[in-house]
Amino acid sequence: MSIYDNAAATSLRLITKFGQAITLRKFGAGVYTNGVMTPSTTDSTLKGAVFDYVRMNFGEVLQDGTLVQAAARNLFLAANGARPEVNDHVLLANGSEWNIVGLRTVEPSGTPVLYDCRIRQ
Repeated sequence: MSIYDNAAATSLRLITKFGQAITLRKFGAGVYTNGVMTPSTTDSTLKGAVFDYVRMNFGEVLQDGTLVQAAARNLFLAANGARPEVNDHVLLANGSEWNIVGLRTVEPSGTPVLYDCRIRQ
């Protein structure tokens, strides 16, 4: 057991205590029947915490003439289940649905500790 396994356990413990239930929705290829395409989805329940979006978290730099989308948020997901990907959706505890538009995985030595997601409605 490495120090990073301990960090992942601590991250999960804190997010579970102070965060909320998050549903991660992944979209599959879907099923085509009688001329109708029915998308397939897979839902997983994770724990996460939502914060106001800080552009510096993703290495972005504010420049003159750029627009900041007010609806952007940061979502920190505990790394204890399904791995999120860009374009997956998340459903927050209040029922709102958000799209993952940016993602960084905190994984020192290859051990996932936390997923840092940028989300927008």
